Amino acid sequence: MRGRQAGLGLLLLLAGCGLLLLLLLLTGKLDAMLLVSSAIANLIRGLQQLGLALLQLIVVLLVVLLALLALLLLVGGAVRLLRAVWPSRPAGPSGASDG
Repeated sequence: MRGRQAGLGLLLLLAGCGLLLLLLLLTGKLDAMLLVSSAIANLIRGLQQLGLALLQLIVVLLVVLLALLALLLLVGGAVRLLRAVWPSRPAGPSGASDG
């Protein structure tokens, strides 16, 4: 039991030392600050593009709403104009109902 624990402890120590050596070699070949700064720059650029896309979508929705409002005003004005020009039917007795 003790031998197994000692072997496992030694294995964990060796794995930790190996990972640290790998990280040291990696940081020698890779500039960590450059990596972090480029990641932050890419994130900011992506957020700017997202904001611009949302702004463009809002503008498109506003244009569509204005077009629908214009159509509604045209139809409403045409209906009122036709009612004003068209001869109206004589109104029936006020107490009578259709049915």
